Amino acid sequence: MRYSLARTASAPSAVDRDSSNAADSATEILIPDPPRCRSSIRLARAEKTFFAVWWSLRKDSSAALLTSRSDDGEPWTKPIAADTTDASGRGCTRPAPAIASDVVSGYVHIAYFAEPSSGAGVFYVHSMDRGESFHAPVPLVFGARPSNTAVSAEGGRVAAAYEDPNSSRPRIFAALSKTMGHIFELKLPVSEESAVAANPTAHLRGTKLEVSWTEIDPADSTRRRQASRTGTWK
Repeated sequence: MRYSLARTASAPSAVDRDSSNAADSATEILIPDPPRCRSSIRLARAEKTFFAVWWSLRKDSSAALLTSRSDDGEPWTKPIAADTTDASGRGCTRPAPAIASDVVSGYVHIAYFAEPSSGAGVFYVHSMDRGESFHAPVPLVFGARPSNTAVSAEGGRVAAAYEDPNSSRPRIFAALSKTMGHIFELKLPVSEESAVAANPTAHLRGTKLEVSWTEIDPADSTRRRQASRTGTWK
């Protein structure tokens, strides 16, 4: 597998976190799960079907990763657990998950940071039956620092981007799979080691992958710019 990168960056500016897959307030109310962390709800769309993922709090402030589906405007389905292994006490102060759905394969893909008793890190789960059930979580990287994630998929290819939980400075990495997310054959750094990078997004179309993120000036955190790398995945 080969992957080549080119880098672009815009002029420094004040940048808000990308929320292209964040749920609006109307959608949040319809999600059938009162203990949900509202700010964690994320959506993905496949034609007329919407998929939602969110963190649902337990009494001990740990959380379960739940999903639901709405077909062609119908009510949301009963929540399904995608991952129940989190053992942290973070409550809702945890990074939101990322979700993608693929029309070609019918798969649903989720990338997220969790803290199970076996070790914290960035994980990935996927469903092969339109969110009816999920395979066991796959660790992309272990590390203690909470990390924002992104995921994109098309056909058999899946790309997950994440803030590396182990870098001395926050840095963006990508994990790539050509086996529908069953195995991630390649993991590589995307942002520069000297930069402070956060809040990744990922966009995959065929063999073209673009990963974008917010780059923060280490000397002045109010100075930010959008940076990105595009590559051909062969």
